[in-house]
Amino acid sequence: VDIFLRAGHQVLEHLIDNFPPEILHASPGLMVCYAVVLSKRGNAAAGRERLDILKHDGEWSAAALAAVDRSVLDHIDSLIDVYEDRRMSAAEAQRLERAAAALPPHATWELAWLFNHLCIIYTRTGELEQARRAALKALGYYREEKTPYAQVFMLIHLGLVSTLTGEFSAALQFCREAEELVERVHWTDRNLLAIVHLATADVLYQQGEVLHVEQTLTECVEPLIRGESWVDLFTRLFWLLARSRLQVSGFDAAATALDKAEEVAVERNLPRLKTAAAIMRVDLLVRAGMIESAAQAMERAKSLQQAGGSDNWTWREAYDLEIAAARLALAQGQTLPALQTLETLIVSAKASGRAYHRMLAEIMAVQASWKAGRQQHAFAYLQSAIA
Repeated sequence: VDIFLRAGHQVLEHLIDNFPPEILHASPGLMVCYAVVLSKRGNAAAGRERLDILKHDGEWSAAALAAVDRSVLDHIDSLIDVYEDRRMSAAEAQRLERAAAALPPHATWELAWLFNHLCIIYTRTGELEQARRAALKALGYYREEKTPYAQVFMLIHLGLVSTLTGEFSAALQFCREAEELVERVHWTDRNLLAIVHLATADVLYQQGEVLHVEQTLTECVEPLIRGESWVDLFTRLFWLLARSRLQVSGFDAAATALDKAEEVAVERNLPRLKTAAAIMRVDLLVRAGMIESAAQAMERAKSLQQAGGSDNWTWREAYDLEIAAARLALAQGQTLPALQTLETLIVSAKASGRAYHRMLAEIMAVQASWKAGRQQHAFAYLQSAIA
């Protein structure tokens, strides 16, 4: 675990790949490392299986098992939860907050690990200010520990969270700092650089750098799929890739990106990614003018929403579906229903500090208000979106 966070996943993976399987299974310590590598590669079920063996003591001696601290198993358990996209709830956040509160300030390594996980949970549950707080705390502790690899990840998290809160300049600054750290210390780690480029692409797309985003993310697809498992990153990757390809290369190239998203969702058993891809398809079809197909895709997205359950349906999917539904309604000439959907979303996003989606909804509300004959409302939404 120390190797993973101090030297990077690539170093850990290289070490583990050079051990014969019988050696890996003979050592509890190596088994923990193997569980991490399997999970990050996308085989979280196999990683969980190895971890469960460890938690139930397996067939090792007491001395061998004593070398693996139970708190480490708890941390890796939480890490695999992230990769499986499950058990990341408010209750789990409270449990981790209590664990952090019980530790002394000098327990920097354990505190950094806990706040790292809290940032991910709060991002998933939409508590973005809490996510930022946790990320800043984790970054501070990792800086005390002098671990560049872990610092890069926290800077990426800060970039992603800042994008969701609509603070694009801050997001870009965090991402640039992460990129500089990777190029200085971990310049051979293609997976890590791909994650940094993805976080940066989110902001660059907003700035209109569509061609650059399309080219960069096309190069990032393979290393991200191979070396990362957090569903939020996959959602952003395929969403940005599809939208940029639509402008650069046309609908067929964009649809290929969504097909790949669905393939990854099935292969990794990530129902939330499958739902997200279905919502993306609605948006893409409307943008391409295929309104009838978009209406059919909307029905499929809604059925996936109902089948997914609360564990596989977060505020992100809810907001994205409302944006897509409003876009479809506008294209169908249903101006007032579209405006009602957008206004409800704007109120919700404003109250919760989710300014990225608020901005998208306000831009669309300009068009909807104008079509409804509400010119003053349109002007007010335009001013707010610009701000």
